[in-house]
Amino acid sequence: MGDNNYLGNDDDITSSQGSNTKTADLKMAVKTNLDYERRMADIIDFLPDATFGIDLSGKVIVWNRAAEEMTGVRADNILGKGDYEYAVPFYGTPRPMLIDLVLEPNQYWENTYTSIKRESNALIGENLCNSVDGDIFIWGKAAYLYDSMGRLTGAIESIRNITRRKMAEVNQAQELKKFQVLYDLAVAMSAEQTLDDNLQLIIKKSQELFLADSAFIALRDESRCQVYMQCLSGINTQAFKDMRFAFGVGIGGLIAETNQGYIIADYFTDQMISHEVDEIIANEGLVTTMAAPIQIGNNNLGVLYVANRSMRQFSQADLDALATIGNLAAVEITRKCFEEDLEQRNLDLAELNTIAAALSHKLIQAQEDERRHLARELHDDFGQTLTALKISLESILQDDGAPCTRLLQSIKIVEVALQGIRRLSLSLRPSILDDLGLDAALRWHLDNMTQIANLHTHYSTNLAGRRLPPILEISCFRIIQEALTNVVRHANAQSVLVELNLDDEQLQLLIQDDGAGFDVAAALNAAAHGRSLGLLGLQERVSLAGGIISITSSLDGSGTTIQVFFSQSLLSPQASG
Repeated sequence: MGDNNYLGNDDDITSSQGSNTKTADLKMAVKTNLDYERRMADIIDFLPDATFGIDLSGKVIVWNRAAEEMTGVRADNILGKGDYEYAVPFYGTPRPMLIDLVLEPNQYWENTYTSIKRESNALIGENLCNSVDGDIFIWGKAAYLYDSMGRLTGAIESIRNITRRKMAEVNQAQELKKFQVLYDLAVAMSAEQTLDDNLQLIIKKSQELFLADSAFIALRDESRCQVYMQCLSGINTQAFKDMRFAFGVGIGGLIAETNQGYIIADYFTDQMISHEVDEIIANEGLVTTMAAPIQIGNNNLGVLYVANRSMRQFSQADLDALATIGNLAAVEITRKCFEEDLEQRNLDLAELNTIAAALSHKLIQAQEDERRHLARELHDDFGQTLTALKISLESILQDDGAPCTRLLQSIKIVEVALQGIRRLSLSLRPSILDDLGLDAALRWHLDNMTQIANLHTHYSTNLAGRRLPPILEISCFRIIQEALTNVVRHANAQSVLVELNLDDEQLQLLIQDDGAGFDVAAALNAAAHGRSLGLLGLQERVSLAGGIISITSSLDGSGTTIQVFFSQSLLSPQASG
């Protein structure tokens, strides 16, 4: 019994000892967990990002110093609170945040974030919040919160203010968009388009860049000291489209006077501008306006506007960008005006060239008519007189019946004079040119050159007796005549080649000798200073006839080549007038 009592007592002792061990273990576990939570709280408190935690019931269990600094809410005032009160400092109202969505996903609230993604058991997101310091962008990362035993006890979230980075990204995107707009405008305006098309493109791109309700361009009318609407987008009322206003009236008139850009937050209350056109502006519904001068240097050409029908503000950076587009518009307006002026000048020059060509043809024709008249006078008048004198002298000689030396000499002199007059007449205007054409006249002239100058001539043509317009025939004859005269006088050549060929595009004339040659550049320079009149006359003859001349030569004894080209248009019957 004693043993039983011992045993019994031993059992009681053993049971008591087990209970004490469990209590001790529990106390140790609680103490360990508290120590863990305390260490975690200390670590969280020194984290650089605003960090807070909630338990499974949604009550705040930790709120670190960085969270106090970001929100202005002390930990004492938020710990233990639930019902999403921790969201009020960030959003201005209680609502689920990432820390709640980790524990209980909700598609609706996840969609309120501008950016959100899951990484394992964590949730990362970005959003725009109404904090105590105004609107800010925040980055947050939330994850499960466990105790020292590995049991889920709640969730924790770290928050970082990324407003500067987001604003930098926004500014960078805006600058990139501005650059893209300017690049697109530069590329588009390099294409062949009308000025109105390019100005319309400018206001469309300006409206797109600044998200404006309307955009328009007004140009200066210096003669009336007015500004008038030229291109518009997003404008409805006809009175606005037809609007003209004097320098100094409204924002456009102000810019026309000052050459400075302006931002008008409220058109109807702004005291910087005059308000003569307020009724037209009001009927169009415009409130906020930004405008920049269209100018190059100090030369103001007009005004570029963007405007909104609500109080949406523009920034100084926006005005700077608009001014850049205004400068681009000024370059385009100036370029187009210059091109139009140049085109008109070219048209005027072409008309003058046409008149000059017609006068040149008439001049050549007048010269040839005068030469024809002189040739006929020499032949018909002096030639007949000398012929009569010769006959009279011969009759006297026959009457005397005996040779008279002085009479014979006189008859010889008359014969020489007759030959000279005939030669001079043919040189002035060979009748064969009028009667038989250029081909026959050239053959006759080259035969004469062979006999007179002891020059070997070679001639080829594909004209086959075809007649050309008179003005072209005499031009070609005179060109060859002048060129051969220069060969005889200066080239010391043995032979000369003359070719005259006609194809579907042009008449080609070639004169090539085997003479000593000359310095073409020096000769042209001498011609420009009034010397080397033969070469100058040759060039002028070709130019007046509407042709192109090419002269190649050198002092190495390889001879000289002259090529002349007349276009097909000069071969038409109309060209003969």
